[in-house]
Amino acid sequence: MDRLTVENRQLAETSAVWQERARVLEERLALSAPSESPVAGQQAPQPVEPTADTRMTRLRAPAPWVLAVLAIAALAVLLVAGIPLTMPR
Repeated sequence: MDRLTVENRQLAETSAVWQERARVLEERLALSAPSESPVAGQQAPQPVEPTADTRMTRLRAPAPWVLAVLAIAALAVLLVAGIPLTMPR
């Protein structure tokens, strides 16, 4: 039981780290987005050149969400199994 509690705590910590990283990256993306101007609709869109890293980027993008879902699933399994999530004192 102690092993599961420790493992659960580690999963929760890992999930929190990935969620924070996702938040930081989301903020960076928002800051790097072009600002809208009155003439923005009049400009021709710039063609996007594909990069060699596109496939890896697509694979890495859902990683924080996958870890969050796994952490929630682990918590659900522990709750269904009747294992308390708190340490006895």
